[in-house]
Order: sequence, then structure tokens, then C-alpha cells
Amino acid sequence: MARLQLEIDEHVTGRVVSADTLESLPYLDAVIRESLRVRTIIPFVTRLLKAPFAIGERTYPHGVMVSPCIHLVHRREELYPDPNVFRPERFLERRFDPSQWLPFGGGNRLCLGMPFALFEMKVVLATMLANCRFQCEANWRSRVSRRGVVLAPDDGVQIRVHPC
Repeated sequence: MARLQLEIDEHVTGRVVSADTLESLPYLDAVIRESLRVRTIIPFVTRLLKAPFAIGERTYPHGVMVSPCIHLVHRREELYPDPNVFRPERFLERRFDPSQWLPFGGGNRLCLGMPFALFEMKVVLATMLANCRFQCEANWRSRVSRRGVVLAPDDGVQIRVHPC
């Protein structure tokens, strides 16, 4: 959090964050991408095979429904060393293939709102961090459960907000 706050303090002037300013915040982008990797909102997607498809040694015929688990892709050790550790730097060190980072789905079914959602997350988070300081409650642990098709914290998030 300290590194992110330093980046915000260095580049964000005033109370409003411009689109140009967002370009100078690579660590903010990395924090958002890592957050979406660690806390996948939609854990899996369902697809109807239009043609036979091989996964490993097994081939599935067309017409079969498959449900790739995004959560498990984001936990693959060979893609994300120490996958259970929150480490935004991994997104600064390399660019991930679209099939390796899937919080918005992938392929021709990729969420059309992804660029806008990422932009909005950056604007909101940068604006909040430029105007407030946040402190997690001591000993608070998040428990996640399914709410419809998405995963969300059971009892919210316990954070203290301090105006700057």
C-alpha cells in the first residue's frame, strides 16, 4: 500500500484525476490487476463447444458444455509463482497472455466493458487515495462466499477512512 500511495502522491495533483495522469500510474494498474487475479469475481465461465476440443490427453466432442475455472487459472504456480501472495509487481515484471489473466472472461466472449471497468477502477481508486488515507482494521479477515454467479465478501470490508 505504501508504494501505491507514494505513486499517487507523486503524480496526482489536485482532487481530480485526469485520464492523462492515469497513464503515469503503472503501479496502480498492477494493484488493480493483481486484486482481480487474487479475488476473482466470477470464478468460472461456461461454454458450449462448437467443435471437438482437446484438454490434455482428453478430447471433448462438440455440443459439450465446459466450465473453465478462472480462479484455478489464477492460482497456477507456473504462471503466478506464490499464487496466494498478493504481489502487484508481477504485473510490472511481465505481460500475461490473455488466456492467463481472465477476470473478464476471454476469447470472443471477453467482457466488452473491460476497458471501461479498468478505467473506472483506476479513476476511483486514484481519486480516493489522493484525498484520503485508508487503514484496515486489525485482525480482520475476509471470508468470501458465492452470491449468485459472483464471489463477494461475506460481511463487507472493515476499513477506516481518514481524510487528507
